[in-house]
This record gives sequence, structure tokens and C-alpha cells, in this order.
Amino acid sequence: MTILECLTVSSQSTITKYYDSNWHEVSKDSALYYSNFVKQDTAYQVTSYWIKSNKVNARSIYADTNFYKGIGASIHYYESGKLQDSLNFNKTGGVETEYRFKENGQLDYKVFYDAKKGGLIGEQYDSSGKKVTGYFSYQIEAKFPGGNARWNEYLESNIKSNVAAKHKAPVGIYTVTVSFLVDKNGKVIEVKALTDPGYGTAEEAMVIRKSPDWMPAIQNNRPVIYRQKQNIEFEVTDK
Repeated sequence: MTILECLTVSSQSTITKYYDSNWHEVSKDSALYYSNFVKQDTAYQVTSYWIKSNKVNARSIYADTNFYKGIGASIHYYESGKLQDSLNFNKTGGVETEYRFKENGQLDYKVFYDAKKGGLIGEQYDSSGKKVTGYFSYQIEAKFPGGNARWNEYLESNIKSNVAAKHKAPVGIYTVTVSFLVDKNGKVIEVKALTDPGYGTAEEAMVIRKSPDWMPAIQNNRPVIYRQKQNIEFEVTDK
């Protein structure tokens, strides 16, 4: 899986990115969608478009330009302009609820977070609008054993936070965004830095490659490959 950083600054406050059908970043020539990220305070107002028709595909708010942490609601449209999806994000940026509609306006399925089951589950509807009998698992995200707290402990214990200072970096905060996959067996693979502020920070962030196994993601009751992104900050002070 290849991720290409294709940033085009169309104004001082707008960033444009291009994506294929799976929402992987690609060049403009091979894109199906493009998104404009407009900075507003500490978040980005995002409007996505179908590239051929230039019609709106989605409207949402994210804390970053990598679709890493959603904020509030996100609305998606078919190219015809009809509503396709309505999502709401929780405080951590994950999906809390989702309603998917068929192009004729009929509800296809709805998804919600179930704390007891530890993931997103849902209810599906047939062509007559009746709920399909039985429970189905929509998605359970990959998890580090012990949860986010243990994952943060692992990073803090294994990353040399003073690497930027040792490389004589000016005072400031240097953020590396790391992308990696958790495969069906929980192995961490394809670790790569999406951003590299220099001073040895991106190289140091690659310690994620040595991560212990995760609990794999589950979709429709089967383990699946899961994409994860992690921001790692290196701070240099004047002390």
C-alpha cells in the first residue's frame, strides 16, 4: 500500500489533496476525489468533491489533514446529490453513529458504538425497509493490549524524546505523523512517516516497527487489516 503526499496550496489557508476510490492519496491525474482543507482555529473545515463532476462528495470537520480525528458530524453524498451517509464522531475522533442510505432514500443500515462489545455494531435493513434478523458486527478497531494508556506507555518508554535537541533543532515542537498497518494476526507492518520535520525525528518514530502484537481489527466477525496513524511530538525548549 503506497501513500503519496500530494499537497497543493491553493490559498494561504487552504490545502487540497487528491484520493483514489479507497481514499488513498494519489496524484491529481489518477484521482477520483479531491478535498479542500480550510484551517479554522485548531481544526479544518473539509469539503470533498467528485473530481469529474466537481459535485460535493462530503462535508466534515477534522483536527488534521489526514482524516485522523473527526469532529462533530460528517455528511456524504452520492454524485447525484442525494444523501449517502450521516456520521457523528466521538470525543476521540472515532465513529459513534452512522446512518447509510440507498440512493432512493431508503435506510440501508445504521451503526452505533456498543461499549459492552467494545466496537461498532449495527442493524441492516432489506429492500422493504424491515430490519434484517440477527446481529452483525460492523467494525471493531485494532487495539494495543491494555488500550491507549498502555500504547502511550510503550511509546514514552521506547522513543528518545530528546532526539531533536541532540540534533541542534531550534526551540519548538516537531510532529511526526506515522502510518502503519495492523495485519490480520495483529502484526505491525508497513510503518512509514507521513511527515518528517527533520533532526532525526522521523527515524526515531520508526521504533513503532518494534511494537508488540496488537489485537487485530474485526469486521463482519472476521479479522481484517487495519490502518492506524499516530502523531509523535518531539519538543525542544530553551532550557
